[in-house]
Amino acid sequence: MARLGSILTSERAAATGVVSLALGYLAAQGVAAPLFLVFLCVAVFSYVVITSGQLLLRATQATDLQLVAAWPLGVTATALALLALLAILPITAAVAFALWAAVIIPLDIATARRRRREPSPRWTDLAGLTLGCAVTAAWCKALAEVPATFENTGQFAAWIDYLSHARIISQFGDVRAVGRGEMWLADTPRILYHYASYTLPAVFASPLDQPGLPLATSLWVPIGLLSLAMAAYALGASLAGAAGGIAALAALMLMPDASNYGLRNGFFSFHWTLFGSPTTSYALATSLLAIVFLHRWIAARSWIAFTVSAALMVATALFRMHIFVLLLPAWLAIVAAASQTVRQRRIPFLILAGTFAVGVVLALRFGPDLPARVAWVFDEGAALERFLYFAHRGQEPTAYQGLYRRIINEFGEPAGFTIGILLLYPACLGVLVVLYPLALFLLRRKLQLAGVEGFPLALLLAYPILLLVAPIPVHHDPTDFTHRPFVLLYAVVAVWTATAFVRWLAEQGSHGRRLWQTLVVGSVVAVPFLWATAGTMARPKFYWARPFMEHAADRDLLAAARIVRERARPGDTLAAGALPMPQVSVDAPTELVALTGVPAYVARFWIHDAFGGNTRRVASTRYQALGEVAQARDVTSATQRLRALGVRWYVVTSPGRPAWDPGHSRAVWAQGAVAIYDCGEVKR
Repeated sequence: MARLGSILTSERAAATGVVSLALGYLAAQGVAAPLFLVFLCVAVFSYVVITSGQLLLRATQATDLQLVAAWPLGVTATALALLALLAILPITAAVAFALWAAVIIPLDIATARRRRREPSPRWTDLAGLTLGCAVTAAWCKALAEVPATFENTGQFAAWIDYLSHARIISQFGDVRAVGRGEMWLADTPRILYHYASYTLPAVFASPLDQPGLPLATSLWVPIGLLSLAMAAYALGASLAGAAGGIAALAALMLMPDASNYGLRNGFFSFHWTLFGSPTTSYALATSLLAIVFLHRWIAARSWIAFTVSAALMVATALFRMHIFVLLLPAWLAIVAAASQTVRQRRIPFLILAGTFAVGVVLALRFGPDLPARVAWVFDEGAALERFLYFAHRGQEPTAYQGLYRRIINEFGEPAGFTIGILLLYPACLGVLVVLYPLALFLLRRKLQLAGVEGFPLALLLAYPILLLVAPIPVHHDPTDFTHRPFVLLYAVVAVWTATAFVRWLAEQGSHGRRLWQTLVVGSVVAVPFLWATAGTMARPKFYWARPFMEHAADRDLLAAARIVRERARPGDTLAAGALPMPQVSVDAPTELVALTGVPAYVARFWIHDAFGGNTRRVASTRYQALGEVAQARDVTSATQRLRALGVRWYVVTSPGRPAWDPGHSRAVWAQGAVAIYDCGEVKR
């Protein structure tokens, strides 16, 4: 018992308490479950994640990184372990997490003696973790409240893509969905995608009995944002000590991003992107950790550190492919610059690296259908021209409206494209365009740009190359590989700039505890202001975003979703009548899937059509089958047909529909224009 009790070390218990308090508070805002159960689940989750992170730090001889790196490293390892288990076994994420914990806890007990030889925990790191939790709570408070507001008013005051993300969380965690494949095309294989981060909120689906939507807004985003905050702290501390850690965290999470001043292009808002694409936080955290371990390899030539850095770099693709395509060439460039072996074979190495990067982008994006799609993709052309047009002319209001059009008209397209690329730097980096060179100048005698110090420069050079070669993917979005990666550039430049100024100030005599205290006090003072303004800062500023942030759902449909969730069983499938064929942001089955965790027979038809191949064929067949159901003669023939298709729950949302029961007299539930038909359980 004494040995078992030794795992509850004071620093780990304190870290678990701090993290559980922040995440539990946010989860309680949006999750409709007993409060004690919410905090209990969050505490168990936090403890296992921190323990797994500390175990990995111990195994990689990096225990000096302490608690701040344990959380993001534990999040990364746990997500990857869960993804592997869920790919192999037909189990829920909660069961997979229990299996992971059953490995982690005994390993921690078995290595308890090694922990006694580790460096004593630094209270400055616990202070940094506490600040990270406070900042995360401030940023995520408004988002965490969205599900409750949506339930009560029908107004969804968040980026509409959360309704899409919710179905992925359910497909990993909800007993109604596990083993059913793609939730928008039930019982078909899942599309190739960066799924790793979704497994973490899915852990809570079964214990808390929640659909994907509240888990997405109240747990998925905060877990990732805290991981990013702590990874930034870990990188800052590796470069400039505890003061550098605070400065790095503040630079990313407290300093307004470039969309708030200068060119004021909201499309390049770092903070909005973290919320508009929440996988970004996880990928950035993994990327920053990869840089931390790369720094350790360069400093000590530890091949353990190199292996961990390489593994984290590759793992970034499983969190967000768009970050990986920019991280990979920069990481390889730094390795080449630091490796004598690679420097001797620089040209072959660069050719191989470029070929590999392009191959990975295409293979991971287009999957098994790659051979049939390569020609079609490049027939679409490179993304650059359309991206620059959209980035500089489609984001009003900005501070440079009309400038890019005038440049193209006066100087022609080649010169216009060049200037358009150059304009991206102040648009996405803002004042860092000035501060980063200034930091390089101030530390010019201390910098070793051939080492990890050159990472920001490698990214600055890699980004325009990526812009030139990026293709337009199958869903015709030219911003996919051109816009999404900019956040890595912003994060790395911001961290390096902040830590460079800390190092310079330390050299001037403002060093040690006094500098650290000054930064902590300044950050703590800024938190209340962030608490009051974070919701506004994270909102998109461009006009075209309004429909995507002001989605209103039929409250009768929300009530129907509650009924379906209460009555649905594993194996059930839902379908909705009058499914739109053109591109739409959300349709009725999309909302139902997000709120019920029940797979849809077909939802968002247009996206399956865009993917082509077998996906298009299946979706087209199902779309036609639902059209035949709508034309049935009577209720009996319609329900028999639906049951033959494998559909149990049929939901109509239009007045006078379905034609075979316009008065909804045979529905199991009806309210307003919405009605639910139970076609009976389908044996599978």
